[in-house]
Amino acid sequence: GGGYHLQRWVDHDLFVNSAGGRRVEIWPEGDPRRARAATGTPDENMEWDDPIISADGRWVATPPAARGQVVIWDPRTAIVVKRLPESRRMGGDFSPDGRWLVLGSDQGYTLYDTKDWRARTLGAVRLVDEYKGWAGFSPDGRWLALLTGSRTIELRDTVKFEPVIQLELTRGPGREEQAWSPDSTRLGIASHGQMIYDWNLVALERELAAMGLGTTLGK
Repeated sequence: GGGYHLQRWVDHDLFVNSAGGRRVEIWPEGDPRRARAATGTPDENMEWDDPIISADGRWVATPPAARGQVVIWDPRTAIVVKRLPESRRMGGDFSPDGRWLVLGSDQGYTLYDTKDWRARTLGAVRLVDEYKGWAGFSPDGRWLALLTGSRTIELRDTVKFEPVIQLELTRGPGREEQAWSPDSTRLGIASHGQMIYDWNLVALERELAAMGLGTTLGK
């Protein structure tokens, strides 16, 4: 409440999006009395969408709520590290080790290497029912799931970032929420049509192997 939105825990620090303060804050041990700034504030007349925080706490990305640059912050100093020239509303995710950042709009995805912030296009999409893209790395960092259509999830490996398989939401409207299992062997998607999809990657691998299409899903 009070204009605060919990984002994620990193060790003993709670990252919080403060709507009132218009910044991301770090609350040590979850204590708001000890809050310190993890970012600055948006430029004048600019509003941020949901911040993207790396699992290791090294990076905070603040996508704009409309058009504008995605700003990368060092949360230890609240100093801008990089401004990425994205021109549309973006969603995304950092890899668990903080090495990669994927940003996606309703028209395509871009992969950034956080070592030098070089960009690589992952492909164009057309998301008719979504205003921004969705990307989610598996907890073990081996897989990247991308929303590539209103009811299509594309799974890529994180060695070459090439597509491995497409997962289809077969009934009802598209994706609303999603979660990986802690061991990265399952991906769950909740749809707007009150449907829940649960993909067991180990079982899926066995099915693919039986068809002569070997891969290493879930291992």
